[in-house]
Amino acid sequence: MKFATDADRNEYAQWLHGLAAWKIALTLTFTRVKTRGEYRSVSDVAQTTQHLIRLINRGCFGHGAVRKGYCVASLYVVEFGYGGRHPHVHATLSLPPGYDYLSMCRLIKEKVRKLHSIDQQIHLQHYSDFGWAD
Repeated sequence: MKFATDADRNEYAQWLHGLAAWKIALTLTFTRVKTRGEYRSVSDVAQTTQHLIRLINRGCFGHGAVRKGYCVASLYVVEFGYGGRHPHVHATLSLPPGYDYLSMCRLIKEKVRKLHSIDQQIHLQHYSDFGWAD
C-alpha cells in the first residue's frame, strides 16, 4: 500500500494499532509448488492462511471458536518475492486470555506442522510495528 504523505501512513498505522493488542509477528514461507506451469496463487496462499488461523482459534478456544465466535485477532499480508516464485505471508496476532508469548508460539508451530503447503520456514518474534503493511 502506498501513502501520499507520512501523515496518511501514520493515520493508517494508528488505526491498525487500535484494532487489537498485537503481540506476535509471524512470517510463513509457502512451498513453491508449480502446477500447470504456474506457481501458487494469492487465493491459494490466503485460503491456507485462513485455515491456519481457524486451527489456531480451535486450539485456543476449542469448539467455542465455532459455536461462540471466539477468535484470536489476526491480520495478514500475502507477498510474492522473486518474480512471483516465493509466496510468503506476514501476519500479526494478539494473545488470547490464558496464553503467554511462548505458549502461543508453541501452539502456532504445532498448527503449522499440520499444513503441508507451508514450508518449514516459520519466523516468530515479538510484534513491533506494521512495517510490512507498506
